[in-house]
Amino acid sequence: MRKVNVVVSMLLSLVLAVGVSVAGAKDKVVELSVSTMWGPKMGWMAQVVPEWQRIIKEETNGQVELVIYGGQTLTKAPEAYQGVVNSISDIAVVGFPLTPGAFPVVETFCMPGIQYNSAYVSSKVLEEGLKILKPAELADTELLWTFTTGPGEFITKKGYAVTSFESIQGMELAANSGTKEKALNLIGASASFIPTPEWLEYLKNDIVKGGLIAGEVLDGFNQREYNGDNVTVVPYLFLSNFGVVMNKQKFNSLSPDIQKALKIMPENAPALWDALNKKGYEVNEKQKNGKVNYIILPEEEHAKFKAAVKPMIDERIKYLNGLGLDGQFVMDTIMQLADKYNADNPAAPYLTDLINK
Repeated sequence: MRKVNVVVSMLLSLVLAVGVSVAGAKDKVVELSVSTMWGPKMGWMAQVVPEWQRIIKEETNGQVELVIYGGQTLTKAPEAYQGVVNSISDIAVVGFPLTPGAFPVVETFCMPGIQYNSAYVSSKVLEEGLKILKPAELADTELLWTFTTGPGEFITKKGYAVTSFESIQGMELAANSGTKEKALNLIGASASFIPTPEWLEYLKNDIVKGGLIAGEVLDGFNQREYNGDNVTVVPYLFLSNFGVVMNKQKFNSLSPDIQKALKIMPENAPALWDALNKKGYEVNEKQKNGKVNYIILPEEEHAKFKAAVKPMIDERIKYLNGLGLDGQFVMDTIMQLADKYNADNPAAPYLTDLINK
């Protein structure tokens, strides 16, 4: 009898030990590091990140926590993708145009000449387009979700309004990427590549008369102090796109439920830049006491701008063909999706209220 009691006691102890072990495993929180280029005040960090963290917490019952490393503290922006591949961070927000040539298909979505009426439109085109094209350039990470800045405008100083194709000839303008600089020079402007944080000094010293940029910089980078008297809508010259990517081994080590949760995109992400642009233009309007000139070009003028940058589209198709890809199929896919989403979404919705005031 004593032996039986001892055995029963040992079994109970074993069951309890296993139970505690299982409970401990369930209670253990998986921390995932996230590298991003933006600091805490940037709209993506202030608006999208909290919603993203809430989704992950709810969908995983608190089993996963996103630890955000902002301001390029884990990896510099151009190195963010490789940092995920090399396990420097579990997840990163990657600005695809920041590493020219590394993402040939994804970069094609940003080509001047492709019209996107809003950030919502360009974000939906990128999301759907990547599902169709499945570019091999992203195969060494797990793509969770994507988003874009949407179109930019010609934002210029007093006396330098872009009112036609002819009016921009020789105008000294800034561009925040080599691709945009090339497009502006093809159009006939005298363009210079200047990183966005440095624009303020160039504007202040009248070295440039404005530039091709998203309206959010009027607030976020205080450019309204020396720019923003004129705004010309050209929704086919400016775009930057981003992807939230994860280390593939880390992703595959997680349960299917957690994997599914990580792929849920916050609802406010696709149209974020539309909201940021709206705020930027409203702040600019207020500072200038409503004296901002909003310019809607006639279709014949838009046709001139598009014709000027058409060689970049043709060159891109040849470039993709040279990589062994079907460049025409890639371009047609993007263009068709852009037409599909543009049809139900007006150009520059963040300017509608200001234009109609």
